[in-house]
Amino acid sequence: MFNDIFLGETVTLIDMLNARDERYAKQNSLLSQYPGCSLLVVTMNIPGDIKNSQKISEVFKSAIEIIDQELVGASLKHKSSLQQHTGNEAYYVLDIPAVDLKRLMIAIEEQHPQGRLFDLDVLFVDEDTGAVAKISRADYNLMPRQCFVCDKNAKECARSRAHSIQEMKVAVANLMAKQ
Repeated sequence: MFNDIFLGETVTLIDMLNARDERYAKQNSLLSQYPGCSLLVVTMNIPGDIKNSQKISEVFKSAIEIIDQELVGASLKHKSSLQQHTGNEAYYVLDIPAVDLKRLMIAIEEQHPQGRLFDLDVLFVDEDTGAVAKISRADYNLMPRQCFVCDKNAKECARSRAHSIQEMKVAVANLMAKQ
């Protein structure tokens, strides 16, 4: 099972930086096309140099199904997705307040057995500054997301490289096995 998860095309740092730039451009384009709307960007938290595989795509599809169920009846203006070797991405533009959308996404991240693998970002254009803004867990006085391996802040563990890629892959495989 473990090998199936991380069986895919290797990505480089340049690949990831280019994918991030393209994602930012798409985000800005969608927010300018749909003024006053909120943007949900769905990606996966996958450590290492394999960001997509059949199993990762299956888990991503389950995230999309859950989000679609949660958003039934919402005013959906746009939905699109990309499946790339740098990872799967989905974009939802909705005519609902960003704070309400983020609250729904936090519930999915926290309640779904594989929710720790989901990266559900909510963006909007700040009316005062005209800049793209992102709602964070801190805006709800919530703790930052936990590390895959330990109970510490995931960003701190990543920054300090507290765990090996192998340890993180084992943790991801265990999360993917949960139903």
